[in-house]
Amino acid sequence: MTGAITLDRALNHYHYGKSESTGAQYRGVDMRGEVILLSRNVKIVGNDTENWGCQVLTSDFVESNGEVRFGRTYIDSVEIYNCSQQDTHKAALRFESAEGSWSRVSNSAIHHGSGLGMEISLSSSVQIMNNDIFDHVKFGISVITSRNITLDGNWVHGIFARHLKV
Repeated sequence: MTGAITLDRALNHYHYGKSESTGAQYRGVDMRGEVILLSRNVKIVGNDTENWGCQVLTSDFVESNGEVRFGRTYIDSVEIYNCSQQDTHKAALRFESAEGSWSRVSNSAIHHGSGLGMEISLSSSVQIMNNDIFDHVKFGISVITSRNITLDGNWVHGIFARHLKV
């Protein structure tokens, strides 16, 4: 493999990438820019009804017969789009009272939501690794009263500070 790409038509947008800074050539300005891939083959897409997309929720709960169910989520290379709920703390991806098992979210894109990107509350043993979290409100990732949480290699950007109602 050479790493060379041959295109049969021009690109729609200009992207410039180089391994070294271009600051010396452009009076101290580095002209390179980051490009992120938000699309994935597996998609979770929220309904666009009054800014109430959807949410992926992981939680422990007790059945009516007393049996305890431990919530766990393993997501890898998934796109979560137009999820979360406006003016609430119901994030696109939420772990709430999930303490009985391990969960992992990796290599995924969580983007364009009307509320929080991800919230982990009253939970433990959650790994959040190498994800792109883009264009959400107030927080990209919020961790509250939780333990044994791993955040590694995530890009969180395009977060707007509009006030949330409680």
